[in-house]
Amino acid sequence: MGFAVLILTALWVIFFWRLWTPTTGDRVIFQKGDFPLHYFSYSDYQVERMLDGEIPLWNPYNYGGDPFAANVQWAVWYPPRWIAAGVAHVFGEWGIEALQFEVAAHYWLISLLMYAFLRVLFTAAKNRKKTLPGDSEPDSPSPRLEREAGGEVGVRFPALIGAILWTYGGYMTGYPMLQASIIESVAWLPLMLLGAHLSVTDPRWRVRGILLAGGAMAISFFGGHTQTTVQMTYFTAAYIAYFGWQQSSPQRHKEHREKQGKSGESQKQEDSGHWIAKLRAIGWRIGLMGITGAAISAVQLIPAIELTRRSYRAETYHYADKATGYTSPEFAQVIWPHLFSAEYWPLYLGVAGFLFALAAIWRDPKRHAFWIGTIIVALWLAMGGYSMVYDVFYVFAPGVNTFREQERAASLAVFALVVLAADQIRYLFAPRDYVKTSDAEAYGDTPLPIRPDSPLSNSVGERGRGGEISPIPMHGVGLARAHLILTGIVYLVITVILNVTHDHAITSGFAHAVGLVALISLLFNGWLIWFRHDTQPDSLLSNSVGEGGRGGEVLPIALLLIIIVDLFSFGMHSPNFIADNEFNRIQPPDNLDLLQQDIEEIAWQVDGAVGIQSYGTYWRIPDIYGTGPFRLSSLEKLRQIRVDRRWEVLAVRYATMIAETPDNVPVETISEGVNYEGQAYTLYELTDPRPYAHLVYDARQFADPDAAREFMITEPYITLREIALVANDLPFDLPGARPANADANRVIALNRTMPEYVEMQVSTEANALLTLPVANYPGWQAQVNGRDVNIIDTYGGLIAIPIAAGTDQIVTLHFVPQSVIAGGIISAVALIVVVGYIVGTIIYKRSTGER
Repeated sequence: MGFAVLILTALWVIFFWRLWTPTTGDRVIFQKGDFPLHYFSYSDYQVERMLDGEIPLWNPYNYGGDPFAANVQWAVWYPPRWIAAGVAHVFGEWGIEALQFEVAAHYWLISLLMYAFLRVLFTAAKNRKKTLPGDSEPDSPSPRLEREAGGEVGVRFPALIGAILWTYGGYMTGYPMLQASIIESVAWLPLMLLGAHLSVTDPRWRVRGILLAGGAMAISFFGGHTQTTVQMTYFTAAYIAYFGWQQSSPQRHKEHREKQGKSGESQKQEDSGHWIAKLRAIGWRIGLMGITGAAISAVQLIPAIELTRRSYRAETYHYADKATGYTSPEFAQVIWPHLFSAEYWPLYLGVAGFLFALAAIWRDPKRHAFWIGTIIVALWLAMGGYSMVYDVFYVFAPGVNTFREQERAASLAVFALVVLAADQIRYLFAPRDYVKTSDAEAYGDTPLPIRPDSPLSNSVGERGRGGEISPIPMHGVGLARAHLILTGIVYLVITVILNVTHDHAITSGFAHAVGLVALISLLFNGWLIWFRHDTQPDSLLSNSVGEGGRGGEVLPIALLLIIIVDLFSFGMHSPNFIADNEFNRIQPPDNLDLLQQDIEEIAWQVDGAVGIQSYGTYWRIPDIYGTGPFRLSSLEKLRQIRVDRRWEVLAVRYATMIAETPDNVPVETISEGVNYEGQAYTLYELTDPRPYAHLVYDARQFADPDAAREFMITEPYITLREIALVANDLPFDLPGARPANADANRVIALNRTMPEYVEMQVSTEANALLTLPVANYPGWQAQVNGRDVNIIDTYGGLIAIPIAAGTDQIVTLHFVPQSVIAGGIISAVALIVVVGYIVGTIIYKRSTGER
């Protein structure tokens, strides 16, 4: 294990060396786009609040203010983010380099977790007691997993190769690198499967394994990409069901009955009890995993559900918006990256990885049925609306119809391909007897005999044509040759087209990629020839592991190098990395000093749609626009009403505009600017903006917020500064007109200590509504002079506080979301129960001498 960790760590350093090299001219950063706009912006806000000892529940800089911790994408409760923030604080400050390191560190973690999963998956255990169907503990303690003869060769090296293929293949090094939530969610897939596998195959891990899977599921959810976590959960549940069922096959049960001499009614009764016990054993595992994952993640899950239900996308996104996916031609990228000038090639697993996976499928499709099925279903699902498979999931699989961009299901297909490729390497690098007797046992299954007519007969020591040993299945060699020939032909055709048309923009990138693939394919074919000639009848690789043959230990090293050169050549030079210079870093927007506001100073908002372009959180500008998929439906609808009305109810003071301003809004031209897309705009200041906290003495009542918004659209001449449009009953009558003495009817002070708390000193001669441009979201609580008052929904989704006549009244508005409190309690209890159970069982087994 230590040597593998050393290799994986060295590879990780090599892959990302340009992120942290001290040489400025060599250094790279992640490209512009979602990484700085979405993920760094919100991680920066989160870490800033955390280091101040606060939980960032509300963000006033995005979409006019929205619930921050409820948005799962911002990973507020993700433990590795806390670690990264602490490390950055110790060694400097949180910056975009810190988030880059956090993402890069996940690749190291991913490689280790995948290595651990494959080691356990491929390690055969003699005399291992099965936990299914009845789930009773064995009569005697189960022995620890023991490596059989050849285990180090047959397990460690394939697991290492599989970890490299998974971590640095086209999917992981593609767009997930810039989508921090995706990479930080999918990272925990091997750990989920590891827990499930141990629960099904090892009695000692029957419950602990499922708790481990549930814990990994929760951490994945905290990572921020719910779609990925849902896919992982279904995948792991299918793994439990399939391999749990395989643990006690009908054939084995029949043989057991025959040995016991049972027949007739007793057989039927036992059959019925057997299947019920098996289904029960599978069911409680899947159920416990789901309950554990949901309970631990409740602090994020419950607020996320609350936010999703109130988001604009929940109302407007339907099948056509969510059914995007791969087209059939894109699947060719499993062989050739850069196809059709694509920026990413998520299905590319390298030449060796792809061919090894195909060889494993051909060698024994029955034993690999689960992984083959995963590939088929995942790829069909990744096609989205191009396939009816997605429609089935959309209708019948809870949660699937919530998400867009079905291409992300490809991660499961790639994972299955990696397992198959690693299994084929395990098969090739294991002694003949080990293959014959223990090949299937690595999956908790019985050994599968090799028939004389099997395609494997020439690969396990049987005499092939001419009487010589063929250590590699002939179909595997044929596939490799076909890959080389096909790639060579494609390369020649593309080269001819390139030279004839001179259309470098279309073909040059693809030509270079195919040329490199052809070279790798040639090297791999050469390795296969070397491998076949350097093996002996008594072991498929006896001379490759230190027995003195010509290959010695060079053969596995050569294969390792071919795979590394293949994957790293594409992954290290993907569009994810750009030169670290001033031009490629996000530069401050024009007029930043004028628009930027600290939390304590927010007293107005900005319409930054043109000038700020969703970077409000990045630069701490309270923009009524923003970024992220979960914008509140109520505020989104307010942003769609007429410009002057939008500015009025949202207390906008500054506006960035390309078009002319409304004639009925007095403005002053402040400056000119250019946005990030090079588009010129004008910055205006409203000369008479609505105050952030404003008293209103008249109101019109409506049945619901939508009716209030509709009224603002259909009645353009109503004075919104003097009349509130409310959707609740008022606790008192309003005078209907503003009192004449303005000095005696005003908000004297507006104080903030954090985004979740506003304190105001209000004086009014008559009953009034104190209106604020804050979304009326569950969790806001209002008090007047220490007494709770009900918040009034005004202007179709904003907050108003009823204020009775009085002088120097202290009015507070505090965001205390009950969903976070309830979720936090559930998460804390779940963690205590899970940790207590694990620690308790360990102590008990040690005290009783069990292992």
